[in-house]
Amino acid sequence: MQKAIEIKKKIFIFIFLFAFCINFIYGSIGILPIDSFSFFDTGYYVTKGLWPIKDYWAFSGILIDFFQGFFFLLFGVSWKSYLIHSSLFNGLAAILVLYFFLKIGLNEPVAILFSLIFSLLFYSVSGTPFTYQHSLFFSYCCLVFFLLGIIYKEKKFFFFFCQFYFFLDFFLIKHQLDMSFY
Repeated sequence: MQKAIEIKKKIFIFIFLFAFCINFIYGSIGILPIDSFSFFDTGYYVTKGLWPIKDYWAFSGILIDFFQGFFFLLFGVSWKSYLIHSSLFNGLAAILVLYFFLKIGLNEPVAILFSLIFSLLFYSVSGTPFTYQHSLFFSYCCLVFFLLGIIYKEKKFFFFFCQFYFFLDFFLIKHQLDMSFY
């Protein structure tokens, strides 16, 4: 039994590292100026003590600005720390896919294959922190916990996670600011 748990841990670590590395590689290939730098500047502003909406215009929700500011504080202001942000979310999404498929009873090799494919398609499309990918990540988290709540009849999944993730997704990530703030 202990050996099976160790093997599952190694599989989860492998999936996370694969997803992290594949996104890091794709994010390093090239730059799309309009999208690739979306949160580089705003993350830098956060490290300088500036606040979204109050001190600078936030073109989408403010959560990604704070996430990127945190990564810049940890790893310094560089392209690599920018890619670590998106690569971490790609890795977390891939292991969430694996966890979900294993929880619903999907065959382990198929679940591993699907999570590897998902990691190739999820954040590697943009390679850098992007509003839609973060929104999709939190929506996917909500969907997974909602479905697990239905399957295992756990009401805590329904209430806490769905409310929390809907708040993050709709207000802090995808919220288009109203002109009344100005």
